[in-house]
Amino acid sequence: MNRIVFFIGMMGAGKTVWGKLLAETMSLRFVDLDDEIVAAAGQSIPAIFEQYGEDYFRELEARQLRLIGQQNNVLLSCGGGTPCFFDNMEWMKLHGVVLWLNPPATEIAERIWRVKHKRPLIANAASKEEALHIVETLIAKRQSWYAQADLEVTDLVLDLPALAASISTIFQQKETATK
Repeated sequence: MNRIVFFIGMMGAGKTVWGKLLAETMSLRFVDLDDEIVAAAGQSIPAIFEQYGEDYFRELEARQLRLIGQQNNVLLSCGGGTPCFFDNMEWMKLHGVVLWLNPPATEIAERIWRVKHKRPLIANAASKEEALHIVETLIAKRQSWYAQADLEVTDLVLDLPALAASISTIFQQKETATK
């Protein structure tokens, strides 16, 4: 099994911020799946959504996930919907450790409201309350996929050494199970 950690969770959950810090703690290379999609497509995610639609975006996402997911010593920050399409969650669990970053919906809505123009799924929200409703609806839709993660973290401030130790233990358990 490759030593790859897949960070999943809603947009605004803190996957990029905490992912970079955890990658450094674990001596992993941090990769943001959205950045890889943008590089491969040659255009922004909002532009991809606008020009080609979500289905096309999800196909690009699955392709990039599998390309990066075959690498070693990587922490990959995935988009909020990544686990929900093309058997991506099953694939991630087979190829690494999946960590679900799951802060409260109110915290997520507050964070993404500030940058809503970068978030196609809430770009048309007229208020923070509407953004919160969208977030809660998406969480409810995605819950069954997210809940399959190897580890769920609900804290707003992460204990990085303890989290790194938990992830290492999961890697060891998975390696033992495949022998």
